[in-house]
Amino acid sequence: MAFRLLVADDSITIQKIVSIAFENEDMEVEGVGDGQEAFDRIAKFNPDIVLADVDMPGLNGFELSTKIKSSPETNDIKVLLLASDFEGFDEQRYQTCGANNHISKPFKSDDIVKMVKSLLDGSFCDEEGARDLRLVDGDPVLLEPLLQRHVLAAAQGHRHVGHRMFGRARVRLVAQLERRERVEHLCHTLRKLDERMGEVHQIKVHFIV
Repeated sequence: MAFRLLVADDSITIQKIVSIAFENEDMEVEGVGDGQEAFDRIAKFNPDIVLADVDMPGLNGFELSTKIKSSPETNDIKVLLLASDFEGFDEQRYQTCGANNHISKPFKSDDIVKMVKSLLDGSFCDEEGARDLRLVDGDPVLLEPLLQRHVLAAAQGHRHVGHRMFGRARVRLVAQLERRERVEHLCHTLRKLDERMGEVHQIKVHFIV
């Protein structure tokens, strides 16, 4: 199933370069030229990763990353900042905006593909290849926004990142014992969603004290 990449850069050339770089990859690419437009587009496009120019109108890349990472509905989305080699890079803002990495422009097609793949391939995987979502300190409620996005994506016929997270045959959830009722309810809902998507999964929960 294809991943989705949203490139936010006011340079049409950069948008085209990224699109061409991924034309032979399992990646759906969409481009916008404004940071606020990019954030507004997320709800409908459901990207797995956003490439954000640090110097674009609307919201710059740092601001866009901060908004994405500050919202429980979008904070699972990877953010890769795009910065010009000819301008100074604000390392302090980078450290505080929550972005996953950054790359300098101009970049080679192979380099951007490798970096994007490295950010996506390492998501939610453990050494056994099972999906591992750790729910601690009351965090089961954080599944609700993800679940809502998963429901919306399923209703629209899309296989969003939420589906890919639970898209393998084995799913392992680690949760606190006191949250058992809530977590088991979420797991039951996920199984029903999987049935709607024609998937069969083994969802196991390990409860910790």
